[in-house]
Amino acid sequence: RGDAGRLLVILRPADPMSALDAGTGSNHGGVVTQKMLRDLEEQVESSEHQCRLKANVVQEAQNRHFARLRKLDISVEEIFRRLAHVEEYVRMARDESVPPNFQLGQFMREQQERVDDALRSLDAFSLA
Repeated sequence: RGDAGRLLVILRPADPMSALDAGTGSNHGGVVTQKMLRDLEEQVESSEHQCRLKANVVQEAQNRHFARLRKLDISVEEIFRRLAHVEEYVRMARDESVPPNFQLGQFMREQQERVDDALRSLDAFSLA
């Protein structure tokens, strides 16, 4: 009886006469109670609908977040690829296998600028 008793208390009007028709003193076979049940069902449906809407908003936010993470991962991979390229040229320069007309200083400055640009774009991306 515990929960059922509470449910009856919730559904039972505070004033027993408010459930009765003011003109006749009867409840016309439960019409008022049915209206109360309909109102309660509408409230439950409205709450469920709001929950579904909120869940959709959360899902969309997660999808955007995952897309940003994928882009960030691709950018990091690109930076590592470029860094490996620079390291290869530095290694070649140490081995003296670089052609004489190769401008290592210029190349290193260009690569550094590219890495700096990529890092700036990552910073801007992560703040968005």
